[in-house]
Amino acid sequence: MTRFAAVAALAATLAFFLPAGTAAAADAATKICPFCSLKGANLSGQDLTDANLQGADLQGADLSNAVLDGANLAGANLSGAKLTGASLKASAKGPADLSLANLSGADFTNATLGGADLQHADLTGAKLTGADLTDAITVKQGTVREAATATSDVSAAEATVCGKADTSALKASIHVAPGGTDGDACGTSAAQACATIAKGIARCTGTAGCGVLVAWGQYTLTDTIVLQDGVNVYGGCMPAAQAGDGLQSLVSAPADGKPAMSASNANGTGITVQGFRLMGSAAAAGGNASVTLLASSAKLTVKDSRIAAGAGSDGANGKDGGAGTAGGGGSGRTAGTNASCQNTSGGKGGSARTVDVIVSFTSYSCDKSCSENDCAGYQGQPGQTGFRSAGGKVGSDVCSTCASGDPGAGTAGGDGTHGSCGSAGAASDRTAGTVSGAV
Repeated sequence: MTRFAAVAALAATLAFFLPAGTAAAADAATKICPFCSLKGANLSGQDLTDANLQGADLQGADLSNAVLDGANLAGANLSGAKLTGASLKASAKGPADLSLANLSGADFTNATLGGADLQHADLTGAKLTGADLTDAITVKQGTVREAATATSDVSAAEATVCGKADTSALKASIHVAPGGTDGDACGTSAAQACATIAKGIARCTGTAGCGVLVAWGQYTLTDTIVLQDGVNVYGGCMPAAQAGDGLQSLVSAPADGKPAMSASNANGTGITVQGFRLMGSAAAAGGNASVTLLASSAKLTVKDSRIAAGAGSDGANGKDGGAGTAGGGGSGRTAGTNASCQNTSGGKGGSARTVDVIVSFTSYSCDKSCSENDCAGYQGQPGQTGFRSAGGKVGSDVCSTCASGDPGAGTAGGDGTHGSCGSAGAASDRTAGTVSGAV
């Protein structure tokens, strides 16, 4: 995938990169792309400070010289990825998190991983030449607490340290380790550790001041761990010589988004959970959520731990839209009728002629003139039919009888008659109605 295509894919998925000029706060909020598919992406030189890429598929991606300070890459697949010269230091929010990431075959040549959390990560075949791992959170090679190792070689007298937890006030303790064995008498020492956290809690329940010491390692659950009031659970526990403040026991939740741990009705002494990384599972299909820690009516204190939910499932498809409103009925199947015809009065008659008598010494003559409309009547005003009646006739000429000094005047024409009614409309040739809108 080219660099342009990679950035475009991120933008299309969750607006990973905003246009130039976008506020820094908004830019930080958009660097959220957990469980994204970015296989082979070219993101070299990109500023991905504090980005959330939990569980993302970055196989073979080019992240050379990228800034990933404080980024969340927990559980991401970076196998074969190129991170030469990349910066994975701590940011103001905390260390870069690569815990449980697949880093097999990744190239970290000259990369800076100061303070990065690499717990439970797979570094098989990774290239670390020139890489700065100062203060990175790792576990010494060959520790007895690696997953499924035996515990018989742990000295019973050797002190157990659980990260930053203060366990000095415990009156009793039950040990749990990945290589332990559940039984009615398990957990009395690190060498006789129980295998499951649930069994350790059960062994402690009913004993005042008892705490469960969970060895560093991975614990994959098939059922939710039910915490009990008054029983504190401490993770990241190691023999003193191998202990570290940042160590956390990894607990992977049961399938289908079920909680890794739950606490309810614990309102007495309360419960403390410290030194764990709780990883949620993908939710069951049907629009369900992934829940990693569930508490109800409980005095629960969580310290020095990280809690990450799995991917939620897609919601169900929406229902099909309803039928559209039916179109109106057809019209014009029968001819129209002229039920009422408003006759309109005819136009006013022609104007009266004005006759002037021209007198000479020997004779006279009549000189006719009209005041308007060339002496003719006006057309009748149109009725609803659209027809007009004819105009009134020209007034009669009485000039022939006029005598010297006694001129006659023509009479005005009579009003025109009203127009006749129009005939009925013709039948429409569209005998079927039409439909508008979706059905």
